[in-house]
Amino acid sequence: MTESDELTTTPRTTLQHSLPSLVTKLSYKNTDYLGIHAREWISPAVTTYLMHQVATNPNWRNLLDSTEWYFVPVANPDGYQYTFTSSRARLWRKNRRDNGGIITRCKGVDLNRNWNLKWGVGASSNPCSEIYKGIEAFSEPETYGLQRVMKSIGDIDLFITFHSFGQTVLYPWGWTNEAPSNVKQLKSLAKIFSNTVREQSGGRIDYEVGGSGPLYGLASGATDDWAYGILGVPFSYTIELPDKGNYAFLLPESEISNTVTDTAEGVYCMVSSLSGKGRCSRRRARRMNFNPHFRA
Repeated sequence: MTESDELTTTPRTTLQHSLPSLVTKLSYKNTDYLGIHAREWISPAVTTYLMHQVATNPNWRNLLDSTEWYFVPVANPDGYQYTFTSSRARLWRKNRRDNGGIITRCKGVDLNRNWNLKWGVGASSNPCSEIYKGIEAFSEPETYGLQRVMKSIGDIDLFITFHSFGQTVLYPWGWTNEAPSNVKQLKSLAKIFSNTVREQSGGRIDYEVGGSGPLYGLASGATDDWAYGILGVPFSYTIELPDKGNYAFLLPESEISNTVTDTAEGVYCMVSSLSGKGRCSRRRARRMNFNPHFRA
């Protein structure tokens, strides 16, 4: 890193359970990446690899003059830590909020049903459900803290939240099957990612592109919908990482290297096409005056 680079890692949101959620800023606006479901171990791996590329890879240097990157490698630190405690806990999804009672599975809130945009659609009011939405939007210190940080950043051009599994690039909306106002541009940039990954993987990894609602069924309270509809981020995505179900959440160690490198190349080309800098700048995603048609 050069003297003009900036790397800061600070506990921007402190959780009531035990662990802080760290927001890392790499300078030289704006891209956000985070992983939010505890059992999806490949998501933090991808995000930390991206951080390393941005901070150390000279081939990424041409993007940094005009971009500022924010990373949240683990947006659900207590849940993530819990998945390492036993084989039974490995597939835990939610955070670790104590909702009362003695049944272990009734702990926690699904943090990807807790964001304040059409909160409650496709979510559960039952604390024992994996998609329990919480008692109210932003009831959880993780989501409340993250939204405060995101609002403080200013204009964000690209937002990505990594999940697994499914090999899909999803754009808003999740709470309705109605297409967003700039759906053509959203598809265009998503296809730059999927085409790049297909080339990088020699055709082995093929991502499907589409709206969250039409592809996965209606669900609200998700991070990408909130970023798009409330913050006005013009390019907001959930990327469901490999695979398509053979290994599901238990992606083997042998697949990690290919997954992180393929994904990083796809993200590089997304940012390159938006910024007009770097080796993918000719694959320009069409820009437009952005005005999301929904405000909560």
